[in-house]
Amino acid sequence: MENLNILGLDIGGANTKVALLTYQDDNIVDSYSYIVYFPFWEKSIKDIPVMLESIVLNLIEQTEINSKDDIVFISITITAELSDAFQTKREGILKILSSLDDVFDNNKLYFINTESEFVDFETVRSNPYS
Repeated sequence: MENLNILGLDIGGANTKVALLTYQDDNIVDSYSYIVYFPFWEKSIKDIPVMLESIVLNLIEQTEINSKDDIVFISITITAELSDAFQTKREGILKILSSLDDVFDNNKLYFINTESEFVDFETVRSNPYS
């Protein structure tokens, strides 16, 4: 059976935590995690997609995936919008969403909302406070 790769991203104001789980037949057969130091308040908005692309490159180098297309589902939580890099929470969420959309297929992106539910990209874009 084919492997199912699920990526988790916790995009915080100073660190982005990365976890890749590989499933086969409903069992975790491999995992990989690490932390990227990325202080949003010291970076430019243009640096966000570069950081996300570096995550993809690291996963290709360190795991069995060959491209970001091998990732079937991306679960994301964001707290970086609270950093001093953004004037408002809304601005922070929307800029981070835009960067995620630049790097990943937004149909694969699911976000954990304030009700502990998974919501899709369009839902978050239309209601960034969810």
